[in-house]
Amino acid sequence: MILSVNPGQSIQAAIDAAADGDQIEVAPGTYTGTMDFKGKAVRLYSTGGPEVTTIDGLPDYLENFDDGNFDGWQIVDEGNWNAPSAWSVVDGVMVQGSNIYTEPKSDERYLGTYALSPKSFDWDFYSISLTVKSDDNDAMGVMFCYQDAANYYRFSMDSERKFRRLVKCVNGVFSTLYEDSVAYVIGQSYRIRIDPGLYGTGLFVDDVFLSNVSDTTFQGGPIALYCWGNSGTYFDDVRVQPHWTSPYNIVQCVSGETADTVLEGFTVTQSAWGFVPTALFLQDSSPTIRNCIFRDCDSQAGGSMATGGGILNRNGNLTVFGCTFINNIPHIDSEDGTVQISDGSFSGWNGSIQLRNSDTTIARCSFEIGGIAANDSDIVVSDCSFSSCNWPLHSYNCNLGVTNCTFSFGEYGAITNDYCSAVVTNCTF
Repeated sequence: MILSVNPGQSIQAAIDAAADGDQIEVAPGTYTGTMDFKGKAVRLYSTGGPEVTTIDGLPDYLENFDDGNFDGWQIVDEGNWNAPSAWSVVDGVMVQGSNIYTEPKSDERYLGTYALSPKSFDWDFYSISLTVKSDDNDAMGVMFCYQDAANYYRFSMDSERKFRRLVKCVNGVFSTLYEDSVAYVIGQSYRIRIDPGLYGTGLFVDDVFLSNVSDTTFQGGPIALYCWGNSGTYFDDVRVQPHWTSPYNIVQCVSGETADTVLEGFTVTQSAWGFVPTALFLQDSSPTIRNCIFRDCDSQAGGSMATGGGILNRNGNLTVFGCTFINNIPHIDSEDGTVQISDGSFSGWNGSIQLRNSDTTIARCSFEIGGIAANDSDIVVSDCSFSSCNWPLHSYNCNLGVTNCTFSFGEYGAITNDYCSAVVTNCTF
């Protein structure tokens, strides 16, 4: 069966609906989000080719309530006065209309009501932004890195008590991490942005930086829309995306996919500078990759702990035909697997193919700036060209065969071998 995907539709939804042997045909366009083949032997291909069909992997959660409902959001009421809460969607905006709060008012936990997001975010760190407005003068804000009802962070603004405050709740005990004495203006919209990261949490209101709070007790989890004693609170344009230090996979095969799982005819990339994506991640899987472009995926770590880059192969059998790799670091990183690459090109940012215990065959490929670095592997390279590469071909403890290749303008030479057996035939230096 052939399933069709058009712009505005979800590739992942088509994969979820497909069965082994199906084909998923994707029309030209840009498709955002991440994908998991989930072990299915399907051919995912584009009709127009990689030049006009892009998987832009920046994971992005946006809830603007334009569909008129808040399906999936879990309402939690904790206030003991003027309960219950009154959540609804009015004209594409989430509204809480009850004055629910906690008596006594001296209870600085400020337990009121919150709406917990349908999605839990698995990234270690993520960024949240949302628009808030109030017709009342009490507390409103957002909870994040929510682990359970007794463990989370909460940022809130209160007009009557004149504060903007970040608190941490650990096993039900609250502590204040940041506070100022600024009151919000009733009826005015504010854009809150929270950036929990590796070195603390950045706080912004209307893009004005408030503080960076050095606390990383909680990571990941859902978010929640919060208010206390604040009838007429409005929430809109809730957006969550990974913090730039959080690695993630744009496309992944981690469920034992075989060569019958095919990715063909896409550009796989991410459009937001600074994030750490892996374009394609393989774990114990062996898909077939044809006629794709992998670009602009940069690693922030190396070795077996590498995150980010063009393709990361862990204990899989990777087969790549006719693909182009541009500005990835590394282009391909393989450990404890096998790799077959043919008719490809590798260029930009000194990216390379990195191999550890991965027997590899590379044929009819061109390398510009980058090269091949291998440890403990059997490597066969034929009919390839290496131009302006710092380390065109470096191997340690390998068996190396090089045939019909050209090496030019290598800053540190052409072939470097340590503890290797090498046969070089009919090559030009």
